[in-house]
Amino acid sequence: MLLSSLYYSGYLYYELYRRSYKDDDKKKALENFKKCVNKKGKVCVQILNYDKILKEMKTQVSLKKTEKRTFHRFYTFNEKTVTFNLVIQSKKDNYKLKTELYPLKSGEFISICENVGFGKVDLYGDLQLNPFSKEDSENMVAFCLV
Repeated sequence: MLLSSLYYSGYLYYELYRRSYKDDDKKKALENFKKCVNKKGKVCVQILNYDKILKEMKTQVSLKKTEKRTFHRFYTFNEKTVTFNLVIQSKKDNYKLKTELYPLKSGEFISICENVGFGKVDLYGDLQLNPFSKEDSENMVAFCLV
């Protein structure tokens, strides 16, 4: 049961985070999250802080070099999406991976949660439950109470 719940949760995350260009898709994903918990349960969602990412518009995420490889992580900003790019370079091979993401901002997330019927949504800046800041937090961690 736990494994199937984790798989289902992963699928719902995919629906919310990667393909959700339409409001109905985002709403459906959060409705499905809500169905997974009991009446006094909580749903925890961790995503990047797109309020900050879209304000700063920094393309460079990180550049990490090891003895054998270089990992270059960067964003490409599109009209409605953000593409996360990863380039891995080595002496033998080069790889480029792309993932198109919908930049779900905190206000939109809270609005959808309220429309779906979550009673309360608490936002934090990380898993240590530090306060969420649109300007400073790297992540948005939301606890949505049913």
